[in-house]
Amino acid sequence: MPIEELFKQGSANDIVAELKNGRPIALPNAEKARKTLNPKLHDIHNPIIRPDKRVKIDNASDEDDKVIDAGGGGAYRIEKVARIAIALQKLIIGRATSFCFWQSLLPTMLHPKQTERRWF
Repeated sequence: MPIEELFKQGSANDIVAELKNGRPIALPNAEKARKTLNPKLHDIHNPIIRPDKRVKIDNASDEDDKVIDAGGGGAYRIEKVARIAIALQKLIIGRATSFCFWQSLLPTMLHPKQTERRWF
């Protein structure tokens, strides 16, 4: 179906439904993509998936440590896990896009002082 005929259909919902019908693969999971691109939604921030660590203490008399008695096995304290999320996926997508479409190279190629320099 030509695009002109598609746009002559009634509403935008009809057009979107028609476009989804001809799709050869399943729709992408938007929530998974959103979670991948937003570092605040990464699993590293979930204390159930990545819990704090229990560290065994040799000398439990230190006042700085918050000692947890775990029975006859010795004294333990809770060590907070480093929860640092980095948006590497955004960086990769940005660099791949600029590489594919030459967005970062075009301004340097068109600079007046560098007209004799050509990037091939």
